[in-house]
Amino acid sequence: MDPTFTPHGFCLAWDPQLLWLTVIGHLGTAFAYFGIPFMLLAAAVSRMIIVPGWLLVMFAVFILACGTGHLLEIFTLWYPFYWTTAVETSVTGLISLATLFFLPFGILEIQKRQKALKIDHELAPGKSTTTSDAPSQ
Repeated sequence: MDPTFTPHGFCLAWDPQLLWLTVIGHLGTAFAYFGIPFMLLAAAVSRMIIVPGWLLVMFAVFILACGTGHLLEIFTLWYPFYWTTAVETSVTGLISLATLFFLPFGILEIQKRQKALKIDHELAPGKSTTTSDAPSQ
């Protein structure tokens, strides 16, 4: 902590309503960011989604980094951890750019998996070749 900096709360004139509104907003956002990766993991484990595991990990790390940034923003209201926040923000930016870069490859993989599932479904044994909803003549 650098003693030459002041806490961010100083910039907000230590107004309790403004401080707590900021804290609540950051806490709510962080809570959601920390919950989303677990929901994605649960969906992946139950095979509800066909997203590649590596892409889920990238999204989870990206989302967790965003949540961490919101928690640090709360701390900087009272403690001037600006260097820590700046490093975390830079790391989050790098993770975000990496996720953006690899996302098209993940989308292609998802499309391939969807086609494979469609073919498997069409070739499944016991599938009727007649259509029951065809109009009768």
